[in-house]
Amino acid sequence: MFNKQFMVIITVAFMVMGGFTVLSDINANGILNHNNSSFTPSPGNSRTLQSSSVSSTDIQYPVTFNESGLPHINSWYIVLFYSNGTQIYKSQTVYSAGENISFQLPNGSYSYAAHISESPYYYEGNFSIIGSNVDILVNLSKSPDGKSMYETKFSVKGIANSTNWGLYLKGYWQFNQDSSEVNMLLVNGTYSYVASNTENAYKQDGNFTINGMNVSITLNFSNYSENSLPVTFTESGLTQGTVWWINDSQAYPVTGKYFYQTTGSNISFDLPNGTYTFLAVPSPSYIGFSFTFTVDGSENISIPFSSGSANAYQVSFVETGLPTGTTWYANITGYPSSGPMTSSSYAIVLPNGTYSYSVSPVSGYTVKQNGTFSVGGTEVNISVDYVKNTTLNLNFTPAGSAVYVNANSVLLSSSGSASLSLVPGNYYVNASLSGYRSFSDFYTLVSGKTYFVNVTLASLSIYGYLNGTVMPGNATVSAGGLVIPVHSGKFNESIAPGTYYVSFTANGYNSVVKEINITAGKTSTLDVSMTPVTDSVTLSGYITPDNASLVVNGLVAYVNSTGYYGISVPAGTYTISVYESGYFPYSENVTLTSSTMMNFTLVKEPKATSTTSANDTTATGYNVTVSNLTTGNGLVSVSFNSSANGTLIVQIPYTDMKNATISEILNSTVYINGVPYRNYSISISSNYTIILKVYGLKSGDPTLYWKYSPSAIISKPAPAPTVAPPLPLAGYEIMGAITAVSIVAVASIAVFGRRKR
Repeated sequence: MFNKQFMVIITVAFMVMGGFTVLSDINANGILNHNNSSFTPSPGNSRTLQSSSVSSTDIQYPVTFNESGLPHINSWYIVLFYSNGTQIYKSQTVYSAGENISFQLPNGSYSYAAHISESPYYYEGNFSIIGSNVDILVNLSKSPDGKSMYETKFSVKGIANSTNWGLYLKGYWQFNQDSSEVNMLLVNGTYSYVASNTENAYKQDGNFTINGMNVSITLNFSNYSENSLPVTFTESGLTQGTVWWINDSQAYPVTGKYFYQTTGSNISFDLPNGTYTFLAVPSPSYIGFSFTFTVDGSENISIPFSSGSANAYQVSFVETGLPTGTTWYANITGYPSSGPMTSSSYAIVLPNGTYSYSVSPVSGYTVKQNGTFSVGGTEVNISVDYVKNTTLNLNFTPAGSAVYVNANSVLLSSSGSASLSLVPGNYYVNASLSGYRSFSDFYTLVSGKTYFVNVTLASLSIYGYLNGTVMPGNATVSAGGLVIPVHSGKFNESIAPGTYYVSFTANGYNSVVKEINITAGKTSTLDVSMTPVTDSVTLSGYITPDNASLVVNGLVAYVNSTGYYGISVPAGTYTISVYESGYFPYSENVTLTSSTMMNFTLVKEPKATSTTSANDTTATGYNVTVSNLTTGNGLVSVSFNSSANGTLIVQIPYTDMKNATISEILNSTVYINGVPYRNYSISISSNYTIILKVYGLKSGDPTLYWKYSPSAIISKPAPAPTVAPPLPLAGYEIMGAITAVSIVAVASIAVFGRRKR
């Protein structure tokens, strides 16, 4: 038997064959342990992944958030999310500055956001409870990017106490209140604002700059009101009873507060002399529009809604995925913002045309934030799908390992850990360190779940380096079934000495295989540029057992830990080999004209009757006694004595068969006492061991000849066998030995490459 090495590699793209979910048992602490110090499957080194869960019946533990650095002008609060099955719970608590915020929570994984009241900045993170109390320090002295923040104070004059008024800070947020001042924290920069009274036409706007010090701004509404004159807006074209409103175009984003609304024909309020731009907005089915006018004394202004109604259509933004009551907003370029909303939809009426829009980010969720849409004679519905992020907690030993998630470098702590908030989907986790066997695995992460990955890299006492480049940069590289991590088209990995066949695969490219020798203490280099290919079909399905390998015409396919495999190849005829130690090998010739799913189940080997070896070649009999094994010159011969229905398996490394190509080997012939024999199959394992399985052997004491090179001569003449035409193989390169076999592997399929006997 031979040792097995199995790894996994990942790409960013979500595959055509679907995702792969890796689930299994966790230990008593809810932690998954990955250990690749040995690649022989056993309970101690199986690679498993389990999502955490929360049960309402679990024991609860104190979780305390300790705030530091926040000036006493501000309060702060925590928004907390955690999962219990499919239900998402949300807790929000507001405290004065300097206090702690505490929760009682059961075991589980959580995400949180610490918000500064009346500030656009917030801080987010993740934590887990595993049978003990948790303390979290929340430093609110600076913005999330580390910039210092300064106090900005707005003071109001000229309106009665407790009068509701509002402030809109452009590009940030808006709010309403009835106190005489507003305090907020902002970083250096220039800001625009609009302040309005909600019951009268008082309004003040302007700009201010923060440059390393606090800022105070006085809003004097009395100056505004004392010089105001009545202005009347009269609509035409609306059906009687239709709601419509007038709003200052600058203050409009503060939805529901800074407008004048009616179902009648007129709206009146006071404005001082000057030039104004206002919005006239009807209910859906009529177009809203802006207009500019000058007040020089009392004014009467007509609003002809009917003039724009013919080409106006409702545009609706429909939100999904957020917990009930969560605030979000939608903006259309050149049009008023929806303002903060807690409802699941927002509608506006727009004329025909093409528009750009954006929606707000929400802590702990992912959403398509920008897009375009066109209005062309019909209503438009835009889906705003928020997806709750997933958390991936990593812990690697040694702590100095270089770790990548979907080719993005991960900064580990001094203890070798990291916690990542990720969009749900497929992820490759790679780790490497000089003198250690590299690690690569594939995970499908589900929305709202938390995953733990613990890995100990296996040290190599003797090793060399496999170094090189590949184009395209997202290609998958494997050496003898061992996956080699690639970062931006470059690789440099520690690898045990020996001869390897290194395969390079990428979706949309012809595969390339190179033979290379790794010497202890030295670097061996391969630079490969792959050739694009346009036509390909996908072969996918499941293998049992799930740690078996699948090889297509000599190219190793990618198999994930659930036994799901996938590979893309040009349309044509291929030999599929499925193999795992302890099972009979299986091979099948198939013609692929379109994407196909095929499942394979291997049959366990019974106890062997006898085994014999010569050089690197092994012959094993089942109900068969084998002897006199010889190899060389394109021929293997072995004497055997079989009981009824015996099976004989011969294994030989491809390195010992260099006088034959992969195509010739797959189409080689078997003779028994010089007569062609038909009951056999030829398979290739992931480390390029060629396996002949001869079955249905009858009683007798003959000699079997395996002629894998056309030039070989058997000891007894035989009639010319009828041999199937060679399989069409193209574009497959092994330094001067393997002829063309063109295969394009799906780069984003989860894979365990394994080293076989």
